[in-house]
Amino acid sequence: MSHEPAEPRPGAEPQYPASAPGHPGTAAQGYPVGPAPHLGAAGPGPQGSWAPLAPRPRVNTLALVAFITSLLAIAPVAVICGHMALRKLRSSGEEGRGLALAGVIIGYVVLGIVALLVVSVVVQLIWLWSLYGIVIGPRLIPRPS
Repeated sequence: MSHEPAEPRPGAEPQYPASAPGHPGTAAQGYPVGPAPHLGAAGPGPQGSWAPLAPRPRVNTLALVAFITSLLAIAPVAVICGHMALRKLRSSGEEGRGLALAGVIIGYVVLGIVALLVVSVVVQLIWLWSLYGIVIGPRLIPRPS
């Protein structure tokens, strides 16, 4: 006679040996016995029935637009939509404050980088003009003497 466990049937719940008395996981300890509920399942209601989950608040569309456009480096749209979303989120019950803040912050950072690049290009053009003059069309604008 062999004491090896029998092969479980396909699709059947696995059978586990009963826990020792006093071991966590026994009904005597007040812990549930049986398969665990699926993730995201609602807990038991007042009479032991399963109640549906409460719906989550919606994410503010302007906050989402602000965040996405900030990642796409469309900074003016991100900053404007982010500020509009923050104002709207104060009065509504929607979620998305973090997205709106991220959109505004990233938008301002991108605007600052663009401003630095524009200033840098203008300074370089002025410097080059002072050294060599600028060719506009067929004419040469001479450098200052």
